[in-house]
Amino acid sequence: MSCQGEGSVSVDVPTVAVSYRLRCGGVVPEVAYHEISLRASHRPGSVVVTAPSAVIWAATVGRGDRAEREPSGIG
Repeated sequence: MSCQGEGSVSVDVPTVAVSYRLRCGGVVPEVAYHEISLRASHRPGSVVVTAPSAVIWAATVGRGDRAEREPSGIG
């Protein structure tokens, strides 16, 4: 999850009752990595992202093997 702008992004995963808030960077994008391990990953689910219109955000959501983080210092 990454976001930029004045405000924050709320992320909810209702199927497993997980939620978090990411405070966004005003000029420099804020980036956070979250991983949720599920026993029943075959169950249907959804991810809900809520943010004010002044916030630009992006998320990667996947199902399967553990994701690898991007090496720091790239970009």
